Amino acid sequence: MSILTSAAALVAGAVLALSAVGVAPAPEPSGAGALIENYITENKIKPTQLALGYLNTVTGEEYYVNRDTNFYGASLYKVALNMYYAERVAGGEMEWTTKVRGTALEILMAGSLEQSNNNYSYKLYQALGAYRASKLKCAYLYGLTEEEARADRQFWTDSYITPWRMITCLNTLYTEPERFPTVIDHLLLAQPGRYFRLKEDRWEIAQKYGYLGQFGRDVSTAGIVYAPEPFELVVLTHNLPHAEEHIAAICVLLGDYISGQTLEEAHAAAAAAAREEAEAAAAEEAARAEAAAELSLEEAPAEETPAPEEAAQTDAPEETPDAA
Repeated sequence: MSILTSAAALVAGAVLALSAVGVAPAPEPSGAGALIENYITENKIKPTQLALGYLNTVTGEEYYVNRDTNFYGASLYKVALNMYYAERVAGGEMEWTTKVRGTALEILMAGSLEQSNNNYSYKLYQALGAYRASKLKCAYLYGLTEEEARADRQFWTDSYITPWRMITCLNTLYTEPERFPTVIDHLLLAQPGRYFRLKEDRWEIAQKYGYLGQFGRDVSTAGIVYAPEPFELVVLTHNLPHAEEHIAAICVLLGDYISGQTLEEAHAAAAAAAREEAEAAAAEEAARAEAAAELSLEEAPAEETPAPEEAAQTDAPEETPDAA
């Protein structure tokens, strides 16, 4: 049973009561939502194991699973933390060479976002008054006031995040990249071949992962997928076996949906196009070689032959003087 249908079962009585007074139950999900729910059902994922947020930046289509439920995001906090500093650079309050706890800001940001370096991230949030203070300072990037942030103790004292808040953060970054220079550039370089980029290779992906526990108890990824219609995606998991594979599969699923073509079909089409290009290049090279050969024959000097009178003189017998 899917996460949403499980939740619906728990409030079935309330839904029936509302229906009785003229309030219709929520419609069944369609589009991306239907695909996500089918995936959850087919893979027997429990309501406590996954939270998700999806937003198509072109059409505005969005879908959430456990929209306002806190899951442990681990290093996802580093996205907003680095956005905070980048915004200060854009506003002229800091420079990339400004030292933060003894290290240039540009070095700290690259390490924090690309390699998820905890020591560099530590310097960044300690400079804001320690971790909890930094979460409150960055609350606005999640669409929260400081008062709203303080009301959620899990959020501001630890690394918990809801899908909606993380999507809000990503959408701010996507729609106003000039406010946060270099952040997307760093995220585009993060974790090649892992998480959203484990299988999806059709488009660029700016991503940040979170990981806690020796056996991947809490694994998460948030990012922007630059498909024909770019979309933002957040997948948070808890005690979900093969979490990274599920994270990657959901990204591919939504990429297929938006592009109207499966990843396998895209790979096959790319291979066919590459073959056609190679064959065309080979044919062009053969044509050039043939033309060059013909040109060399045309330009070769013809063998000279003597003029007819010269030939006659040459062929005449040599005259000998008369005998005395």
